[in-house]
Amino acid sequence: MALHANIPDDVLYITFSYLEHDLQSLCFLAKVCRRFNQITRKMIFGHIGVASVEKQPLLLRSLDEDPELRSSVHSCAPGRIDREGTIKNDSLQKALGFPNLRTLTLVKEHETKNFVEALKYHSRRGKSDEDFHCHFLDSHSFLGLRSIQLGQRGLCNFTTTEILRLILVPGVKEMVADCLDDLKEPRLPGPFRTMKSTLTSLDLRGRTHYIAEHPIILPFASSSSLPNSDGHITRGRWIFTLPYDGSSMDLSDFPVLEELHITSCCLLPLGKPSAERDELYKLLPARLRRLRLDFPRESGIFYYHLKGEPIRNNDINAVPHSRHSWILQFPMHKPKSFPNLTNVAMVDPPGNIGYWLWRKAPWAPPEQVATTF
Repeated sequence: MALHANIPDDVLYITFSYLEHDLQSLCFLAKVCRRFNQITRKMIFGHIGVASVEKQPLLLRSLDEDPELRSSVHSCAPGRIDREGTIKNDSLQKALGFPNLRTLTLVKEHETKNFVEALKYHSRRGKSDEDFHCHFLDSHSFLGLRSIQLGQRGLCNFTTTEILRLILVPGVKEMVADCLDDLKEPRLPGPFRTMKSTLTSLDLRGRTHYIAEHPIILPFASSSSLPNSDGHITRGRWIFTLPYDGSSMDLSDFPVLEELHITSCCLLPLGKPSAERDELYKLLPARLRRLRLDFPRESGIFYYHLKGEPIRNNDINAVPHSRHSWILQFPMHKPKSFPNLTNVAMVDPPGNIGYWLWRKAPWAPPEQVATTF
């Protein structure tokens, strides 16, 4: 203890500030002594947005007891949105009152239902009165908010209408919904259909990877065997995919959108490559700089995963031109459609035929694609 007793507070603060994004290290420092606790306290409360929704009321109460901490909060996840579209205990109003709030995490109630109740619930979701429950959007000001995160702990049960309404919140620059539930045609009220989004970054992804078995941790792996050390995880990984109704999102009207990470079935039809993919460029924003497409198991970049051809012995560089010709639209239409585009990434899940896993190998793109990005 005497070792750091003579170190000035400002020196400790500057030192600890290098760890301001490392919540675990800050929590360890806070337990060392009361002095460290006082210095790291504001930095720790800057991370309350990562805490579960259930812990948010306790955190908000702590902020009421120590108002000086309010300016340290940059992200927050107020209570769950109930079936009436409200958040209880005025927790949303308190969260929006933080002067430096930049990121808001919204979570809807998730009720466990039996099979019959689940069928009734999903049949009602097609009706307009079951398509929108975020009524708090019309009664609060979100001025100063920069980012919105939808869902928490791998659950995002917001409807397409709700997602688009949140996308249209004025001033918001980033939107993340990384575990979507359903993709259906939105039912936006008339006044919202002509509004322009201020988003510069949009992240819409399907259901996340799920580890079906506990991975085996290898005690030692040489450099030669390291690429195979994750085989147990790969074999136990399945992908929950996004329900699809055939509709696609047109993002060409997003005037300032620059970064897009999206599930492919939001833009492309399911199945193997087809002529419909050639029109993808028409759905993308003009100021796009980076694009990433995540393909679900019902689809694929080159091959159809569910009923694919026996390709495990094929050369990855011998992919027929008809399978990758749709990718050429990016360099072809880049000068006029999206001149700022610098990066395109595509990912599809591990494929298999029966008990055989597809061989992983890098693809050598055509020269026209390789020299463009």
